[in-house]
Amino acid sequence: MNFVDRVLLFHSRPSVVRFRLKCIHYNDRIGAPEFDTLRIDGWIRAVMWHSIQELELDITESDINLEFLPASLFTCETLVVLKLCLVSGYDSFEFPSKVCLPRLKILHICVGFSNAESVERMFLVAQFLRI
Repeated sequence: MNFVDRVLLFHSRPSVVRFRLKCIHYNDRIGAPEFDTLRIDGWIRAVMWHSIQELELDITESDINLEFLPASLFTCETLVVLKLCLVSGYDSFEFPSKVCLPRLKILHICVGFSNAESVERMFLVAQFLRI
């Protein structure tokens, strides 16, 4: 994890084209490290600050609240591709109340939604995507 911190902190180019993060963690594994949501939040914010174009998050955690994702992820003006696979034993995912991804062309979603309003917001974003 420290390696990723250093790469993102000292990244000298103005943009990051693609960032993929896959985290799988189950608390029942003996000796498994804690799932560091603050660090992952920081990584996501860092790549957004570097004008990320393609973001893929594959997060599987048996005991985590998915609300740690920054709401600003869903208003990122530079995202063209967003792939979310979010699996949690804790709860379902809910899109933030404000979703505006003006350059988004590709959206892959593999999540459980917590309510109908969240699904509606997802489809409002999807109406601007290429088919």
